[in-house]
Amino acid sequence: MVYLAGYAGKKGLVQAAVWGLTRQGRLDERFGAKGVLVLPNAAGGSEDRVYGLTLDGHGRLLAAGFSRGADGKMRLA
Repeated sequence: MVYLAGYAGKKGLVQAAVWGLTRQGRLDERFGAKGVLVLPNAAGGSEDRVYGLTLDGHGRLLAAGFSRGADGKMRLA
């Protein structure tokens, strides 16, 4: 599977998102909800984004990006 990361707009929020694709370039419906995993924002926050992905030694998907909290400050996530 190939993973792509970024963000998606939903109801006035920007949410971190990861897409799982098959080798043929189609959404892999075994991943997330029909190939797309949209992550919930941090409590009270309005913007979360993923900019990097990797697999760890146990095959787990790790993501890095930022989160903007209710106070408006950006934090590494």
